Amino acid sequence: MKGRELYILWMMCMCTGSLVAGQVTEVRVVDRMDLPAALAGQTDQSWIVEFIEIWTIDTERPGIQKRVDSIRIFGDPETDFWSMVRKHSPGGGETRIGEVSHEFMLMDPENQHANNLHAPMVSMVSLYSETAGSYNLDDQLLSVCFHETWILDPDSATVIKRVSGITPVIWQRRQTEDGDPVNDAETGLPVYFKLELERIPLRNP
Repeated sequence: MKGRELYILWMMCMCTGSLVAGQVTEVRVVDRMDLPAALAGQTDQSWIVEFIEIWTIDTERPGIQKRVDSIRIFGDPETDFWSMVRKHSPGGGETRIGEVSHEFMLMDPENQHANNLHAPMVSMVSLYSETAGSYNLDDQLLSVCFHETWILDPDSATVIKRVSGITPVIWQRRQTEDGDPVNDAETGLPVYFKLELERIPLRNP
């Protein structure tokens, strides 16, 4: 596990919280992820796409809506997102990509707005996961996998993300046989392993 990821996990453990069930929360999010293979084609698979989005989270429905405000690509400075979409669909018109799945860290010292996501996600998972009661979600729910369908329209430069479900990811401290927590030898930060819970289906309007 890389040093930066370990640092993020340490920061998460210092900032966890809870939320009253049923609350609707709106959060501005910077979401960076690997460029989906359907768009990457023959390009460098290490390219990153960044979305600036507004997420509306309804813990009771349950549902998550994402409004994309801006997009950029980290890779080739001469390539933009919409040129890649047009290559994927040379006939023009809308392009649909499904299903896009990616893991999102719920709190990140370099993505401060995302810190507001932890409490509503804990609330949603505690309400709709059958196995979540076996874990301390405030401390252990540190990331979520989103499952989405993307509808891309290069003519209007719009992206619609329909979130069909989430998979909660539980982070657990590695321990020795004697039960002592294990830290990274180089950084001294905690070492974790991840466990995915059952997928939670979400409603879309």
